Order: sequence, then structure tokens, then C-alpha cells
Amino acid sequence: MIQRIQSVYLLLGALCLASLAFVDEIWVSQAGESQAWYVPAVAIVGAATVIAALIAIFLYKDRSTQIKLIVAVQMMTLAFLIILFGGQILVGDFTLFEGGTVDVAMVLALLLPVSAYVFFYVARRGVRRDIILVKSMDRLR
Repeated sequence: MIQRIQSVYLLLGALCLASLAFVDEIWVSQAGESQAWYVPAVAIVGAATVIAALIAIFLYKDRSTQIKLIVAVQMMTLAFLIILFGGQILVGDFTLFEGGTVDVAMVLALLLPVSAYVFFYVARRGVRRDIILVKSMDRLR
């Protein structure tokens, strides 16, 4: 299970999304204060994405189901990005520069979900390679 590089990529993607829970910029923002849907939506979609990615790690024996779940995780990550930045943009709070300096928390909030999506994409490619490898080995038998 953990010997497969796809499992490592899935774990890294899940950790990237889970680490957003510790970025205060998301939870204490104008979007969270002015829009009642923002904080619960970010929390629910984020938690569901992390849980689905962790479940996908343990589906290593059923690669076709694993790849379907990884695609679903990628779609959930895109929904997470849309909710996260849509709420920030709607209230006009999406600024990377604050007072002439870079807002590190906002940059982290931007980069972590994007890097999680990249990790999920690479994991999906790895599972597809495994499927192709197993099919070619079955052909040789």
C-alpha cells in the first residue's frame, strides 16, 4: 500500500488540504464574516476531500475503483478552490499584497489546494500506469 508512489502522492495531497485548517486567513476573513455559507462550505468540502483522498489510498487492490475515486477527489478539489476563492472574490477580500508586503497566509491558501490538485493528478497517472502494466503482464501469460 504505502510502497506505491501513488499512495504517497495521495497522502501529500490530503496533507496539503488538511494543513489549510491551520491558515487563519481563510477562517477569519471578510468572506467568513459577511457570508454565512462560506466557512461551513469550505470546512465541509475540504474535510470530504481529505477523507476521500485517504480512502483512495486503501483501495490499492481495486485500481479501477481507486482511479474513479481519485477523479472524484480532483473534482472536489476544484470545487474547494471555487468555493474558497469565489467567497474571497465576492467580498473583494482577495489580495495577495497587503500594505506593500506579501500576504503569506493568502499565498499559502492559494498554493496548497493547487499543489494538492497536482499531487492528485500525478497519483491518477501512476494508477493508470499500474493498470497498463497489469494488462500487459496478463497479455504475456
